Amino acid sequence: MTKKAQRRQRDHALMASSRGQTPAVPPLESKPRTPIIRPKVPAVDVARFKAENEYDSYTPTCGNCRNRKEAHVVLRDSLPRLVFPMMCKLGGFTINPMGLCNAWRGKRGATLDT
Repeated sequence: MTKKAQRRQRDHALMASSRGQTPAVPPLESKPRTPIIRPKVPAVDVARFKAENEYDSYTPTCGNCRNRKEAHVVLRDSLPRLVFPMMCKLGGFTINPMGLCNAWRGKRGATLDT
């Protein structure tokens, strides 16, 4: 039984006893947790899979564009506040980091083949 469930059961019993009643809810029973078993894949298999399927970790998106203006966050009353969202320097509009437009330029100098 988790600590949260134990606390809930104890608090419920205390409230019921203070009113002179017996608890209406039966005590919670703890169930054994079944562990999550994930298959272990050797790193060699992962590398081979990526090579066979032409995996590319650097895809063109607004999130890695040279024309992206970073979001600006400031502290106000010790809480972080988003002042300016992530924007496009060329178009001046708010962007989605996973978006893409024809004006994309990579930080390494790459461009889209259009």
